[in-house]
Amino acid sequence: VLGLSCVDFLCVLLACIPSWLCYGMGRWTGGQPMCDFQGFMILFATLASGSVAMFMAIDRCVAVTRPLYHRQLVTVGKTTRLLVGLVVIAFVVSLLPVLGFGSFSRNLVGTFCTVNWFPSTSLDAAFCFCYVIIGDVICLTLVLCNTAV
Repeated sequence: VLGLSCVDFLCVLLACIPSWLCYGMGRWTGGQPMCDFQGFMILFATLASGSVAMFMAIDRCVAVTRPLYHRQLVTVGKTTRLLVGLVVIAFVVSLLPVLGFGSFSRNLVGTFCTVNWFPSTSLDAAFCFCYVIIGDVICLTLVLCNTAV
């Protein structure tokens, strides 16, 4: 829970800086590199938080429904490796638009950047599709695990 709180706090804080600059200066500053930074931070925050919450829900579901199996399966080392792995995967997926698979763009008001939800290229559309599928898997897993216990 502490890890989830720290990731959320840092990502939200860092993601807000470009918007605060925009409101303070009355215009977007930093161009596309700042947009990429903010988009990356927002994407990373949502994926990392969602993945960690999903893992917590799975862990709780297994602990409640199969306590003996949980006791054998779950160790501190495995849990740590899995959490680090989830954060690394969230980092890599969030970095893909910066590397050209997908893109970030400013919202209609122009005050913050996020995934380009109005894709003009097939790579942008493919990334949007992948991101939506990942989000759906996270949400579905959370719902199923939390209703099972």
